[in-house]
Amino acid sequence: MIGRIYRVGRQSPLVPAFWGLLTLVLVAPAVLERNPHWGLAAVLPGLFFLRSLRPLGRRMTIEVQEDGLYETAEERLIPYADIQSIKIGYVTPSSAGRIPNRRIDISTATEHLVVPAGRDAGELYRFLIDRIPVAGLYEVPDKLQKHWNNAVTLFGEEMVWGYAGRSYFPPLSRARGIAAILGLTFVTWIIGGTMIGRDGAPWMAMGILGFAVSSIVVLATFASTPEKRLQKLAPLSGLIITPRGLAMVHGEISGKLRWDEVRKIEMLSVRPFALARTPHGLAVTVDGATILVPDVFEKPLAKIHQQLLYYWQKG
Repeated sequence: MIGRIYRVGRQSPLVPAFWGLLTLVLVAPAVLERNPHWGLAAVLPGLFFLRSLRPLGRRMTIEVQEDGLYETAEERLIPYADIQSIKIGYVTPSSAGRIPNRRIDISTATEHLVVPAGRDAGELYRFLIDRIPVAGLYEVPDKLQKHWNNAVTLFGEEMVWGYAGRSYFPPLSRARGIAAILGLTFVTWIIGGTMIGRDGAPWMAMGILGFAVSSIVVLATFASTPEKRLQKLAPLSGLIITPRGLAMVHGEISGKLRWDEVRKIEMLSVRPFALARTPHGLAVTVDGATILVPDVFEKPLAKIHQQLLYYWQKG
């Protein structure tokens, strides 16, 4: 894998082809029949068509080097040791399962690299998870300080793995892009309905109602999104993994588990089309309860999953 060069960025033309064809079907009668209603109906698919064109011309060349990923366009190196979060298709799947070939978001403490979707994206994701080194905690939360000291004394620092809460969370660009498209569509319907006159009343009504409802939903979603809540608690979070068990603190919640108490460890991923947002993180199951290890730590969750399984399966 070292020395391999990835050239990614040209997505399948099927998505823009679909939105383009739908837009054309709606625009044609608007032009031929001089019917503004068809034109207003074409606004939403037309905006999605324009948005889908953006990745078509976006190419990126990444070289897999010994110490990190080198992105040639901006001439920057992302060291493996600095990577704190990796998401593929906006989620963090287990490196052992099936991995989709979708965009990869790579975050360090100071920057964010987006690798466009490509046919080898899953392979690159799995390689990165395996390449990231295990790091110890540099700033142990107060609630874990005593446990860290005892574990290091008992097992040695090389046998104790610790993770602090990370400081950087990339923006949710997908949600913002869709919100912008919907907002612009509703505003266009309001303006277009006003210009049409009496026959444009339905467009005005749908535009006003849609803009009002979507604004409330977007504001509520961005204010209460799980990522926002997790980001606030990240500085107060910490996780310690030892041959005997694990200890975690997340905000005001803290606890310890022995490996003989754990019945199952699995990754949980957000289902993008679910009506309600499902939990995203690591699920540690004990008798009568499931404990969620959130995606807030200084190493990717899939890496922490590997470390948890390593000691649990040995214990």
